[in-house]
Amino acid sequence: MKKILALTSLIIVYSSVAAYSANPWRFIQRTGSQDIYLLEPSVQRSGSIVQFYWMYSGKKQIRSGTRREGYYNYMSSTSETEVDCVTKKYRPNAARFYEGEMATKLVPENSPRTRQWFDVEMSAGIKYLLPIVCR
Repeated sequence: MKKILALTSLIIVYSSVAAYSANPWRFIQRTGSQDIYLLEPSVQRSGSIVQFYWMYSGKKQIRSGTRREGYYNYMSSTSETEVDCVTKKYRPNAARFYEGEMATKLVPENSPRTRQWFDVEMSAGIKYLLPIVCR
């Protein structure tokens, strides 16, 4: 009985690890030196508003920030974003920046400073994601 219980526990642990190790990010588009990914399980719709996580991942460091707040370099970023599928506007709710590709080595700087809505055309990444999340 102990052997069966131990074997069952091992199978459950292995299944959980295998599910976690699978890459949940779906490749969407390459834009210059940056790739755009969507975390499909995060897509949630409420009326015309869709909320989701997405990621830029590049091959070279990007400098960002301001002189006042300090500069930092990042190679990839993840963002929680809302899109209004009717008005074609978006707003970032939270963002994190990473030194490495595919969201590795978190940079202490994070989160956008505004909650205002922007035109989708202002974001190279969002315009590729809009047709997918607004289906």
